[in-house]
Amino acid sequence: MQPNKIFKPILFSTPMVQAIINDRKTMTRRIVKSNHESGIVQVSRSKQTGQVTGITSLDWDERPVNDCTNDIKAKYKVGDVLWVRETWCHDHGDGIGGDCIYYKADNIPIWEGHWKPSIFMPKSACRLFLEVTNIDIERLQIISENDAKAEGVETKPYGSYPFFCTIDYIGTEIYKKSKHVENRGFKPGFCADTGSQYRDSFQTLWSVTYGPDSWSQNPFVWVITFKKIERPEGFK
Repeated sequence: MQPNKIFKPILFSTPMVQAIINDRKTMTRRIVKSNHESGIVQVSRSKQTGQVTGITSLDWDERPVNDCTNDIKAKYKVGDVLWVRETWCHDHGDGIGGDCIYYKADNIPIWEGHWKPSIFMPKSACRLFLEVTNIDIERLQIISENDAKAEGVETKPYGSYPFFCTIDYIGTEIYKKSKHVENRGFKPGFCADTGSQYRDSFQTLWSVTYGPDSWSQNPFVWVITFKKIERPEGFK
């Protein structure tokens, strides 16, 4: 590992950690956040190459904030090493199994109250490392079927007929009561064969994570592609 590698933390939910471990997930999308309360973002691209040349926060009148253009920068860069924060617990020899670190993604039967949120996981507990191989920006709904698959979602049906996870079926009313989703015949990120099942599956997961109207808002998102690597030298 070269000494100029930069280590940065990144949070993943338990299902997404499992997808990374099982080599199903090599991509993640994160919302591009404006530096203005409007939330409006403008992306500029080269007419010749189509490459992004700048990302700017706009005010309510869709003007650059304080006349400042290109004020939004990517949090991660190609070559960065991301250390994954996941739901975990540390047993100090109080009866679970000695002085060990456990991870919820491993499906170990541990009392729920022992688990600690991923945001509080220290570097010393990290076991997963990802090297960023590409960074892009696009509208959320542009996601392709292949990219949706690379997001780690699954497409096996959950429940029985007639509960299929189609676009029409994942309406606002269902996700307003997301805690009851499993009782409606499926759970987020699981879809039947609809012809675009990975995109449909990704949409269910996004809607539960960010809210029932989040998909229709079609925000700009960072598209972060990565590969899993061994624990790098110099990480501590």
